Amino acid sequence: MVEDRTASDVGRLTEAMALTKVWSILKRGILAVACVGVFAVGQVGTNRAEDNAGPKVVELTLVPCQIVEPEKVDHGYTVESRADCEAINEQTWPHRSKASRLLTLAPGKYLFRVTNKKVPYPAGFWIRQADFDWRYFLDRFLKFNMLDEGFPMGETREYEFDLKIGKYLYSSPQNPTLDYHLEVTEHGGRDSAVTW
Repeated sequence: MVEDRTASDVGRLTEAMALTKVWSILKRGILAVACVGVFAVGQVGTNRAEDNAGPKVVELTLVPCQIVEPEKVDHGYTVESRADCEAINEQTWPHRSKASRLLTLAPGKYLFRVTNKKVPYPAGFWIRQADFDWRYFLDRFLKFNMLDEGFPMGETREYEFDLKIGKYLYSSPQNPTLDYHLEVTEHGGRDSAVTW
């Protein structure tokens, strides 16, 4: 009986030591994350004049089957439904995709002002990291992604984002458009809020 108790006590002691070691590692990890967070907050707040200036504005206009600004022109498509845009995009996608402009921005806060100018049904706005895949559950939590499912013709919506360096896509899925490209680079958009 004494031997059994000793073996049992050793087992419990070993478990307790393992849990203590795990907790110690976790505490160090939490402390490291907290330190990085404090450092990052300090870095974000270093340029007070820029912080007080407010977000830079990016204006986008929704018309049937497209967002005007990256394509430089309103193609004047006439549609009654989403299916009409799908047919138009299937025929015009190769040419329009090559001709559309890249939006280049510097890292920082932006206000995207999106207007549904002529889409006769609710049109939305979707911006996400370029490698975002809606089929992967974790992407919805770990990658930048914002979807507004739709607003009527004549309405304007505003979305504020703090964009980090990287590649993004934006589109209007309910008013099927191309996937337009947005790139945030260290030197992007130096002279103005938006560089096309």
